[in-house]
Amino acid sequence: MRLSFQIREWNRQNDWTIFARLSWSTAKATHSAYYQELVRENPGKTDEELFHAYKEELKEFDFDDERCMIFVVEVEGRFAGYVWVSIRNSRDSWDLNRPMWIYDITLDSDYRGRGLGKVLMRKAEEWAKAEKRNLGLFVHAHNEPAIRLYESEGYVVKSAPMTLRFSEKDGPRQLSTGLDFVECDYRKSKRAGQMARERFARLVRFSHDASEKEVATTYQNFVESYEGENLEQSRFLARREEGLCGLLWVGQAPFRREIGMIYEVIIPDSDKSEQQAFLTEAIRWSQKKELSALYTLLHAADDLDASVLESAGFVVPGYFMEKRLT
Repeated sequence: MRLSFQIREWNRQNDWTIFARLSWSTAKATHSAYYQELVRENPGKTDEELFHAYKEELKEFDFDDERCMIFVVEVEGRFAGYVWVSIRNSRDSWDLNRPMWIYDITLDSDYRGRGLGKVLMRKAEEWAKAEKRNLGLFVHAHNEPAIRLYESEGYVVKSAPMTLRFSEKDGPRQLSTGLDFVECDYRKSKRAGQMARERFARLVRFSHDASEKEVATTYQNFVESYEGENLEQSRFLARREEGLCGLLWVGQAPFRREIGMIYEVIIPDSDKSEQQAFLTEAIRWSQKKELSALYTLLHAADDLDASVLESAGFVVPGYFMEKRLT
């Protein structure tokens, strides 16, 4: 029998409690970082007490922003689920503007598997199109049903946050042979600068039809954003016998200075052993600085293969996915 439903905009006063309750159930089911942090900060609290704390923190989000909307799906007058969409509260260095963002999409367990998720996704897409922005989301790596849903709706993985944590037992990594890394400010090299800009252009144009000027301006902003943070950092040229083969820029993460971060890696036409060498150099740099971990936000258009990072022990909690609408 065909399911009878309707989509409406939420009424904050009337829908708040059930919206918060469903949002809380999603946070628990996915063991989201936000949920885990709330549990750590409230030891000994019951589930109901944690829910009320969560509901209060939800109120800090700017639901009054005109670009924020929650669409509710009702089945026979019952609140069956919602999609919460707004402009993303941050912007990656390769984005010309902030995309619209699906902060949450969830259905009551009685209504899952009946096509309502796709209905809500398409409603969010309409909202993003009206704002003339792409639409993105984050999905946990273990949530395979959600990943399949998003892929069926035209979303692709755009980037993945990946982290390698060091232990006191970790010794210095041995580099693969055949590559020579030289620390220097490679921006002074015409060829190196061209390689860096070409790589960055691929990342920008993954999501935007950007002009050369827009790419150049965005890249300059990216470089200046890290150089203005007073972070410890180093740039390396990598050479084979026949000449320059790649670039590496690594430093402290601006959001957590006790960990290292790969800002930029360019390895065109490389095999996995060469990629491992670049990765090992970044790890060695971080360990030498006595940092606790190494992080990178790996873009789908980057030269590094995700499998190389995973084989080195990097962990990916989930994926940033995007659907191009502009």
